[in-house]
Amino acid sequence: IDYDSLSYVQTPPDSLFCPVCRALLTTPLQTKMCNHVFCARCISRALSDKLECPIDRTPMRRGMEDCSPAPRLLESLVDELLVYCPFKVHGCPVTVSRGLLKYHIRDACDYVLVPCANPQCDKFSFRKDIAAITDTADSALDELDDKLTCAHTTTVCEHCGDEVLESAKESHLDECSALSHTCTYCTSEFSAVDMAGHRLICLEEPVNCSAHSLGCTWHEKRIAQPAHEASCIFNSLRPYLAAQDAKLAALQLENASLRERVTAFEQLPINQGIEPVLEISSEYERDRAYLFQQLEQTGTHIENLSNAIASLETRQAHVMMNESLRNKDELAMLRGGLQAMRLQFHHFLQQTR
Repeated sequence: IDYDSLSYVQTPPDSLFCPVCRALLTTPLQTKMCNHVFCARCISRALSDKLECPIDRTPMRRGMEDCSPAPRLLESLVDELLVYCPFKVHGCPVTVSRGLLKYHIRDACDYVLVPCANPQCDKFSFRKDIAAITDTADSALDELDDKLTCAHTTTVCEHCGDEVLESAKESHLDECSALSHTCTYCTSEFSAVDMAGHRLICLEEPVNCSAHSLGCTWHEKRIAQPAHEASCIFNSLRPYLAAQDAKLAALQLENASLRERVTAFEQLPINQGIEPVLEISSEYERDRAYLFQQLEQTGTHIENLSNAIASLETRQAHVMMNESLRNKDELAMLRGGLQAMRLQFHHFLQQTR
């Protein structure tokens, strides 16, 4: 069943939708740290990309281990939503709760394609068109051959000569063009095809007032219906009463939902509300211890760097001091040599005079 494509009788509340896929929750899981709820497949896919909550980025370092099943009440609310049968397009008029839909399709829906009851036929047909009951596993094989009739066997209509399916033989009589029917009320004759349309407009047929569901007891020929409805007090109040009925139905549905929630809460154990809080508190304690450990390691690294920098500065000062002393000695030697050259040059000048 493709649950994402189901049509709902009433629009579900936003709180029942997954914040990732924006579809109704399927196998809901709840994060232990921040209590957000997601579909199991959605949170699994999100955590495979990044270990954090998709909504508030809360770290989830243990992945799926940081998730737990959502409260059973939430899944019950989703399962109790009324949906239309997926085979409504084929004619199924049933509305059923979401949780019972798979059983309706498996066991009861008349518009599901099922194998033909005849074991020699490999075709499929609607369940309603299968002539024999399929639950005959305990029957003898000879009885099975006698009872089962292939739904795809064709026959010829004895009135119009058209070829029709055996399973549709009786319904064909209602629309056979060769048969004529007499109207019970006006005694006019029509073909089977036209009779259905005539019944909708026959002026002699007794009908109820259009406000019959509101309490009007008028039941006369259709020809007198317009004059009656023009003066019918129930008919004039019908728009207002219909609006009130819609509001009442909505309130009854809301009241039933609230009663179910209260009942579910009353059945919960008293200490169930504190256990998630204690679990979350322990998670925070583990995170705080982890952060303290990281801070201590960072402080140790900073202290080691400070010691290394101080040692480097000391070595650099010694190197500069040694280099300065060597430069000072070389400068003294240069000054001594320059003084000796000056004395020799002065002595040379005195001799030349």
